[in-house]
Amino acid sequence: FNMERGVHLAELGDFLETCPAVRPLDLILANELDDGCVRSGGRNTTLELAERLVAAYREETGCAVLLITHDLQQARRMADEALFFCGGQLWESGPAERVLFAPERPETGKFLEFYGGERPSRG
Repeated sequence: FNMERGVHLAELGDFLETCPAVRPLDLILANELDDGCVRSGGRNTTLELAERLVAAYREETGCAVLLITHDLQQARRMADEALFFCGGQLWESGPAERVLFAPERPETGKFLEFYGGERPSRG
């Protein structure tokens, strides 16, 4: 499959979603889904594919997904619950909507304001 510019992204996603080699799992541990991914033609094609596959698999199997990421936009798109760490310390935890959009700690809010950009739509 050609990942360049996402030419066959839909077909690759369809294949991987139905691949018989994938067994049901209780937990997916994903670390930095976008680390080293192909970016081409203004699209982050492998990130799009990774997010699609994780979401589809989670929906189908009901498994838990533990996503470790520094990408706040991705966390906002994918998380139901969020744990926010700084300097190895847990600063906040709870529903992602609250932690990532309306944190209780002022320090968390300042960090999210500086690094988080604008509030994306969830989908």
